[in-house]
Amino acid sequence: METSSGSNPPLPPPLPITIDQKFIQRLVKPRLIQNDRGDEREVVRDLLRIRRLYEQSDPDLMYLSIYNQAPSILQDGPMCGLVAAHIAIESIGISVASSHHLLKLAKERGYTHQGEMFSTEQLGKLIEEEFPVKATVVRGFGEEKSKRINEILNHLSRGWPILIAYDSDFNHTPCLKGGQKAHWAVLLGICLTLKPSTSLLEDIHKFTDQDPVFHQLRHIRRNSEFLFDPLTGIMNNIKIEVYAKQGKSTFLQCFSIDSLIESNLNLFECDLSNRGNYVIPKEGVARGLSNQALLIKPNQNS
Repeated sequence: METSSGSNPPLPPPLPITIDQKFIQRLVKPRLIQNDRGDEREVVRDLLRIRRLYEQSDPDLMYLSIYNQAPSILQDGPMCGLVAAHIAIESIGISVASSHHLLKLAKERGYTHQGEMFSTEQLGKLIEEEFPVKATVVRGFGEEKSKRINEILNHLSRGWPILIAYDSDFNHTPCLKGGQKAHWAVLLGICLTLKPSTSLLEDIHKFTDQDPVFHQLRHIRRNSEFLFDPLTGIMNNIKIEVYAKQGKSTFLQCFSIDSLIESNLNLFECDLSNRGNYVIPKEGVARGLSNQALLIKPNQNS
């Protein structure tokens, strides 16, 4: 049987689609400010339990941890230093209008064009002049590494934040790119991994509380000034990590203190290609960022 050789009639035009623009924005644009879910100890517990399962770590290991909870804030442009400062200030209970408010202040002082901060000292001055905090630049990671690590650990154990520049890898962990991937992080706590002896356990129990769910984890109580005295002799056998946040992710991460310091020490120059004009200190990137960190605490005199 023969069929008609004529062509099929054209399809009708598609119906117009109405799009909820606000809904689309929620899908494609993450929240700029996000708080951790759960309290400080729950956040740490979840992070370490997941990592232990992934790494299949030794069940006899003990984790000594303290984390000072802070909001996660995403950067808008090259504002990693200002965003890290925003997180740090909020972590000690001081409200900041916005990261863009810090950007405005930094521009007024001639510290930045687009949000970039290539001077630890200038970032400290900006914070001290605008907020009731004390911002102290510490140097000498290459010359006095052990002394500086102890200083960092004691500062963080009191619940005070630290700002430090480093080279950021694809997953935001420290790497060595000579400063081409320079980025800022805020340190918010510490995690020590060790196999304690029986005698050391007695000392550890004096300043920690066992986690009720993850029994390998013990939480360091705030202001434990004697915390590191019993550990001094075995520091070489302890894995030292710091809790960190930075402006390109809302996730809390653990950085090896050794890899972070090594990354900071390798900041020699920055990548200026296709990024417009940056404000570079007269002394250069290395003098502005390398071999130093910014310790922040409340100003008791304010």
